Amino acid sequence: MYFDNLHYKEEIGVNFTELIWIYIPTTVDCPTCTTDPLTGLSQNINCPTCKGSGKSVTMHRNELRCQIEDIVPGTVKFIGGVPTGVVGDMVIQGRLQDKGSYESARDLEGSYIFIDSSTKVKPTKITKKRIRDYTALEVRCNIVKEDQT
Repeated sequence: MYFDNLHYKEEIGVNFTELIWIYIPTTVDCPTCTTDPLTGLSQNINCPTCKGSGKSVTMHRNELRCQIEDIVPGTVKFIGGVPTGVVGDMVIQGRLQDKGSYESARDLEGSYIFIDSSTKVKPTKITKKRIRDYTALEVRCNIVKEDQT
């Protein structure tokens, strides 16, 4: 049976229709105080924003399209009847060009991915996955419980 690109991608689960947000902490100069040009520290040690460090952390948001596959925690994943290992809470299939964003979300402390208004996940493993003639990223994630943030 012949599939055009759109239908073929839907068939194999790489039709990137879901929107996610990756939040990466970024250090910036404190917006509420002035810094000493020699030390780089705040001239106001009582600054409520930076507490005298001259720097504050802001969350940079990156919007990505992907395909989300929900997985029950600790489930063994099977492909063609063969177990392929235990996966995390969720698997995201992403575009290769977004690999850097997923790696930042995995590697940087305080970073996370927001799936919807109530679900935060943290990537644990990022691999390339070849599906017929298309290569996508497989991003395995664990759901972040509120007491872990």
